[in-house]
Amino acid sequence: MAVRSCYLPLDQVVDTSGVGEDIAAVLGSFAGSVLAVGAAHEQALVAGVYPQLAFEGKVPRLLSEVGRLSGIAAPAISLVSGAWEPIGLGAIEDLVQEAFGPVDLDRSPVRLEPAAEQVTGCPACAGQRLGFPAELGDALPAMCAPHVDRAQAITEERLQRAWESNRDGMDAITGTSGLLTEPTFGLSLALLRDLDDIARRDPTERLSSSELAADAKLALDLAQRLTGEPEQFEALMASDHVPPDWMIELPAALASGGLIDEAVAVGDAFAALDAASADLYAADVALILAQAGRAPEALARVQASGARAGRDVWAHIRAAAVHAELGDPEQAEASLQSALVLARSSGDADDIATVWQRLGELLAEQPGREHEAEAAMGESERWSDAADGGPRFVIKVGRNDPCPCGSGRKHKRCCGA
Repeated sequence: MAVRSCYLPLDQVVDTSGVGEDIAAVLGSFAGSVLAVGAAHEQALVAGVYPQLAFEGKVPRLLSEVGRLSGIAAPAISLVSGAWEPIGLGAIEDLVQEAFGPVDLDRSPVRLEPAAEQVTGCPACAGQRLGFPAELGDALPAMCAPHVDRAQAITEERLQRAWESNRDGMDAITGTSGLLTEPTFGLSLALLRDLDDIARRDPTERLSSSELAADAKLALDLAQRLTGEPEQFEALMASDHVPPDWMIELPAALASGGLIDEAVAVGDAFAALDAASADLYAADVALILAQAGRAPEALARVQASGARAGRDVWAHIRAAAVHAELGDPEQAEASLQSALVLARSSGDADDIATVWQRLGELLAEQPGREHEAEAAMGESERWSDAADGGPRFVIKVGRNDPCPCGSGRKHKRCCGA
């Protein structure tokens, strides 16, 4: 007796495999169980009632003897092709049947009765037998009108019978089949499902430590799979699978929950994944370390980013925030003065206004420098007016609103921090 095909979920194979076992030995243990149990219940298998009996617990499942049999040699395995192939409806039906019980989905080929007036090019008029449902559906555009009506009636009849036989099972079949045409961005369906769960969350709900830890693990898995795949990453970010602020806010959320090491790991992973926002994540990590009292690590991060900063105004602004957090206002002021020189040299009025504002806020916290702080804030307002082409109305920005600096983060995580 030979097993021509065997559909196995990858996680089930991994969980079953032992250290040092090769793929032939692992698959052999599954195939051996199918052969042994199947041979013991051959009549039920031939009659087609075995799946229902197994689902009801009246006979053992075909994989119930995995790892329990001995003396079975490793099978001879050959590749059908040298690449992955998409899972077919038959495999989906078998896997669903295992979990939800049999579904009465008639997949036998369809041969339609000849029409009164045969039409050249119509596959049904030519007497073709068409597989159900894919081949029959694909052939509809080429069919004559009478055969289109008959094919649609057969499809509706078979699907209705399947739904009536097992609604949960049919729902699983149609849902899984629909996923085959959806882009996966190089990710597993389980990972995409977890991202979708995050997207459906109430954004005002505070997460528990275990939920934050699960998010961190998911983030690291995401980064591992897509780092070095910029096109896949961009496509994923353009989809509805990732909430707009989740990546940007996750490191700070982890830190707020006391998961400092996880926050650092996620920030570093996201910096490698998202090149366009790498400096932003690096600055977040440095600030998180500073706020956690890990001054040497925070300073090392600032020095490393400073070596790359060059003429990046915002790199110096972010460095100033870290130095201020570490209680070093002199170094924070020096970083802001460097940022001011760069902003002036570029002539960007928005950047100049922002640096003056940060400088004014820093000076206001230092006794005896109140007048300097007022002067700095005045300069900030003057350059803001210049950037807008004249006097402007001051608009209050909510903490959860997008930051007006254009960083893509919420105001409370950026300029409003």
